[in-house]
Amino acid sequence: MRIDLYPPLCDAALLANVADGALTIYGRPQPPRGIAIDSRAVQAGDLFAALPGRERHGRAFIASALQQGASAILTDAVPETPLTDCAIITVPDVSAALLKWAAYRRSLTGARVIGVSGSAGKTTTKEGIACLCRTVGSVAATAGNYNSTVGMPLSVLSFAEADFWVTEIGISHPGEMAPMAAALSPDLAVLTNVGRAHIGHFKDSAQLIAEKAALACGMKKDGILLVPDDLKPLLPPVPPQIVTFGANGDFTSSHAVHTANGVTLTASGRGRVLRHLFWPLPGCIGAEQVLRLFAVGVLLGMNDENIRAGIAAAGENAPRLRRYALGERLLIDDAYNASPEATTAALQTLSCTAGKRPAVAVLGDMLELGACAEALHEEVGQAAARAGLAALYCCGRYADAIAEGARRGGLAPERIFCTATVDAAALADDLLKNTPRDAVILFKASHATGLYDVVEAMRDGG
Repeated sequence: MRIDLYPPLCDAALLANVADGALTIYGRPQPPRGIAIDSRAVQAGDLFAALPGRERHGRAFIASALQQGASAILTDAVPETPLTDCAIITVPDVSAALLKWAAYRRSLTGARVIGVSGSAGKTTTKEGIACLCRTVGSVAATAGNYNSTVGMPLSVLSFAEADFWVTEIGISHPGEMAPMAAALSPDLAVLTNVGRAHIGHFKDSAQLIAEKAALACGMKKDGILLVPDDLKPLLPPVPPQIVTFGANGDFTSSHAVHTANGVTLTASGRGRVLRHLFWPLPGCIGAEQVLRLFAVGVLLGMNDENIRAGIAAAGENAPRLRRYALGERLLIDDAYNASPEATTAALQTLSCTAGKRPAVAVLGDMLELGACAEALHEEVGQAAARAGLAALYCCGRYADAIAEGARRGGLAPERIFCTATVDAAALADDLLKNTPRDAVILFKASHATGLYDVVEAMRDGG
């Protein structure tokens, strides 16, 4: 990952001071113009942040970064590499230094800052809020899903001045949320949901919920935390005002009509009512997305016209559950990530989209579920059985657990197919030969399972 640094921060002495680091100058280096965390992405004049990696520490690549033209290095130890025309910023913790820089960048802006987190739907919600905000002002938003303990601060460090900042925060381990949220200090924070994604890294669901609730860290007293209504009773005490959405929330939806093309509903809350709001995905995924965006629009003081226009633009650019027509077949690609709740919701979307057409699900491993993995994959299999599938393909390490859940849920064994490994070409060929020609086929799994390769293979061979 590489970003262009916000120009007023292009000063090694300033960066060292903000990070409480030691600055050593060799020769006459250029001011840093960007930040890269991969030496291969370094451009001339960049600062290279030497972060610890899974296999090798970033310090091992300092020489390579300098050869690429780096003019500054952020590191936790002075390198032994001979140095010329380079600024070295030495800190105890490189990740913590990035967060200090992000907090400083936050202190300089007059933008209204919106933070988005949750177990599922973060990127779609972040993009949707950005669309809403563009109807009334300028926006700087997290690129893609750069939401990690490194990606979030780098995104902030790249932001230009704007009326709104819309930032995504993702966590997978205890202790990650609070420092990121404190650095961001959002005026409005949106928690889309708390499912069991990454539950394998937490003691229990209560610890996971408390970690997500730390999104409120650093918020001002007049800040607002928007959460699902069923989550509020489970949250530990948090300082900002809590506003809810859902069946019994401050913001609610009604008169939802689901068709193969999407969902249309009425959204209400805070004395406002908007009818005939549309999202191009049926099921609870689409309905909840509309309601969240309506709530954000109202909380930000937008008028009805702006909210309608923002939701319409967001629906046209929704980044998840991509649809591809393949002859008479329709492929739904949601193989970017997966959790039990997100997979169950995607199966509902599949059923609504298919209507009277044959529905087929290709489900793969949901990762980072720890000791709960077998049981949760069986749970997803039971949800697949309820979806009225013509066929279920179970892929990966937990294929047998998904299949067992589907059989227990009543899906006929002859409709269930299992493979422990994903051979994209072979599975694509099987689906093309053995599923109905007018089938609607959902692909859902964690990214590492590789089901997106099956989608591409089908499109190439169909």
